[in-house]
This record gives sequence, structure tokens and C-alpha cells, in this order.
Amino acid sequence: MVILPDSESISKSKADLDSPGTSSEPYQPSNPDPDSDNRDGPIETVISGDDTDEPPPFYTVIPATDETSDSTPDASAASSSWLRGVPLPKPTNTVSFTKRNGALKGQWVIDPSLVVPSSLLPALSAGESEETRRNFYVKAHNGALAAVVHLIPRPTAPDGRTRTTFEASTLNGSVKFALFEAVVKSCQPRRLPISLKLETLNGAIHIGIPRSFKGTIIGKTLNGGVKLSNDVEANVAYDTADGFTRRIFVGELVQDGSDPELENCDQIKADTKNGAIKIRYVDEGEIQTECTSERPRGVVGRLEAGDHRGMGRRRLLASKSDGS
Repeated sequence: MVILPDSESISKSKADLDSPGTSSEPYQPSNPDPDSDNRDGPIETVISGDDTDEPPPFYTVIPATDETSDSTPDASAASSSWLRGVPLPKPTNTVSFTKRNGALKGQWVIDPSLVVPSSLLPALSAGESEETRRNFYVKAHNGALAAVVHLIPRPTAPDGRTRTTFEASTLNGSVKFALFEAVVKSCQPRRLPISLKLETLNGAIHIGIPRSFKGTIIGKTLNGGVKLSNDVEANVAYDTADGFTRRIFVGELVQDGSDPELENCDQIKADTKNGAIKIRYVDEGEIQTECTSERPRGVVGRLEAGDHRGMGRRRLLASKSDGS
């Protein structure tokens, strides 16, 4: 889980970075480009020119400790330096990324409480309305897709939407999606339910969900099956298979007979024609070794386990010194 430090922790971290004994080499941010899209508001672009189809790995999560503070940060605090080590992109409420050829990979921070001017929002897709506009949408036309998303939990959204929506798809290649939930003190706020839709025509689907997930998972594959980790399996309250589709409910079922797919429950729909669908919690260590076969590349690849605790800076400098 990603930890949002209080102002005292941020000041202490900044002082540590400014200390002469920390490193003889100046700290370089992960994205020094002044024209970067790491900003508040929507992100919409078409990327091209990536020669590799190897997506980044999933990352193990640092569990919450007693060092976390006792109050929920406001939106302005969450939009500033709320992580130690290699900085993540600034939180946004709307992401739209497409790529025509090659792998699409990256990491994003979603805060559903942010307000984006309508003039900056991307155009609505066919069949989409303002009420159903997705918070996160990435699509690769021909290549693997890997997304690491950090969700800042909010109980409500200013536009009145009742859930936070994510969608990722590719026509040909695997899909890997890891959803981390930020820890905002010991009193974790109730978040909006999530809706996640993942699709590929030819490739496996790997899903990492937060421990707070409670709701339905519908996985459909013509060749490969739907596979759950032991931890997820232990929390399954309902499980049925009908032909090529498996329907699962994770968490405690409401005993009043109400429909578990109502607005208060999370929802995941995963669909592939040829490939397995694998679902784990994001803090399960097996995800990292299973979903990558070589050394991670790029800034995203450098966010290995422990970087959120301040290790990112030292590892980033070490990677620069060895020429990687």
C-alpha cells in the first residue's frame, strides 16, 4: 500500500535529502522534462516509437505501520510530495492514453475528488456520457499493456459519480493491471466502489487488487481459465462457472438478500479469447516474480519493493552509476 505521510514526515524526509551525508551526487527526479504530462488534470496522448513489448513488473507493497498518522490528507496535500523516493505522477481525475503499436506501460495516481475543467476533458467515446465518463482509460492497439495505478480513497466525488472507473484493453498482447490503494492514516476513509474492465483478444490477463476489494469478479476466457491466488481464494464467498465464464464474489455477502452487484460493491470484468486470467492481491510477493522475466527497465521499473519508504533515491543513483 502507498503511504501518505503527514507534513512532519515530509519535512523530515526533505531534510534527509538535503543532508550532505546522504549522497555526493545530486538527486535527479524521475521526470525532469518541463513539458511532462505529470500534472493535475486529464492526460490524453497517443504514444509511438517504443520498440519493446516487455511490460514492467508488478511491485510488492509496503504494509501500513504505526508511523502512519491519524488524519486524512486533503486534496492539496495529496497533490504535492506525498511519497518519498522516486516521485509518482501528480494525482489526476481523468487519464486517457492510447498507443497504436508496441507495448503501453506506465503508472498513474487517481484522485476522484479532483475537479477538472470541462474544457480540458478528453472527448467522450461512443456510447459514453458525462455520467459514465471513465476516470482511467488506456488502450494499446497491438502490444502488451501494463498499468500500475495508485488510488487515493475518497468517499464521494464532486461530480456526483458513485464509483471510480478503470478500463484497459489491447487487441493483441497481455494485460497487467495493479491497483494500489493509498493508506491515509489509521482511520482509512470509506472509498467509492471501483469498476474495472480489462480486455484482450489474445493474451493473458494479470490483475492485482487491493485488500479492501469487496465485490464481484467476472472472468471470461475461451482458453486458459480463471485462477485465484490462495489469499484471494480464502476470501471468496461465492464461486460459479458457466461454460467459459467464472463468477466470483470476494468478501462477506450481505445477508439481507440484496444483489451483490449493487452500487456499494466493487466490480471487475476481465475478458480474453486466448489466455489465462490470474487474480492476486497487490501485496502478494508472487506477482513480481511471475509477471516479469528480466530486469525492469525505465523509471517505472526502478520502483522496486521498498522504494516508497525512501529507497528509490539511492537505487536510482545506483542505477545511474552502473550505466543502466
